[in-house]
Amino acid sequence: AILTGDALLTHAFELMADPDQTKGLDSRQVQRVVCEVSRAIGVEGMIGGQAADLRFMGIEPGSNDVEYIHLRKTAALIRISVHGGALLANASESEADAISRYGQNVGLAFQIADDILDEIGDSEVLGKTARSDQEAEKATYPKVFGIDKSRSLARGFVETALEELSGLGGEADPLRSIAQFIISRKF
Repeated sequence: AILTGDALLTHAFELMADPDQTKGLDSRQVQRVVCEVSRAIGVEGMIGGQAADLRFMGIEPGSNDVEYIHLRKTAALIRISVHGGALLANASESEADAISRYGQNVGLAFQIADDILDEIGDSEVLGKTARSDQEAEKATYPKVFGIDKSRSLARGFVETALEELSGLGGEADPLRSIAQFIISRKF
């Protein structure tokens, strides 16, 4: 599994750096996105968040701990996904920054909803083993805040994400739909 992850990650960077794959895009923007993707995946991003996630297994986490983990894992990846797209589409800096903040908030909302669904969901519906986070003693929002407060937090992150898009036109409607989908699930 580790080798597969390493291979897929390396392949992603190969595709991002391949001039045939980025034909027609501004090379400086491509370089900037590759750098930001590296940061979002590296020690300050997903890998750092995963390391913290492992470190907090079996330990009673605090609110700062779960936020630290999920800002670096889920939120960092969703943030760079939408921010990178905005940069490559030549969005203005203010538009790209708003979309980046949107991505971070949607990432946190998604992770909270996922944590809740792991607690209360059905394995067959989820497509994965329910309550696996609890069994692994992972640091989750429901573990720290409870289900009701976690739901409220997820809704708040979605509201903030949607506010970040308020200055953007109809082109941002797909992003709005994604944010609304997160809290439309039965969590």
